[in-house]
Amino acid sequence: GRVVDKLFLGPWNGADDAIWQQLPGLERRHTPLSDHLCQVMDGWRGSFAAVVADFEDLYDTWETLAALAYCDTLTIGQLQDESGSVWIPTGRNAWRHTSRERVLTRSRGDVLAGLVDAGFGGGSPEKLVAAADRYDDFVRGLFWR
Repeated sequence: GRVVDKLFLGPWNGADDAIWQQLPGLERRHTPLSDHLCQVMDGWRGSFAAVVADFEDLYDTWETLAALAYCDTLTIGQLQDESGSVWIPTGRNAWRHTSRERVLTRSRGDVLAGLVDAGFGGGSPEKLVAAADRYDDFVRGLFWR
């Protein structure tokens, strides 16, 4: 399988947030695994991220791009379907609105060509923009249910 399919808690068989909420300090978190991984990786960042002023922003960027990569398995028709039947994995980026919006805005704009060249959207700018739009709609819908 694809690595991106294993990066988020949601797709794991038998896993749910309650398991990860057993870790000390994560009992009341909505995204305990994601929060834990960000904290652990922040401690390790010197070995892989050089100097980063805001590691949480870097982590949120990674999570948002991973969600967009997950969308590559969907057709453009599925991405444009507004019925709510499409599920997309989320992490901290679901509730860190400002960071998510910044990444999604850039993915639709100034970094679109670079992401498409790297294979996002299956190499299609239209599909990548549709994925960003669907993901944004999906996450917003989580807070209205």
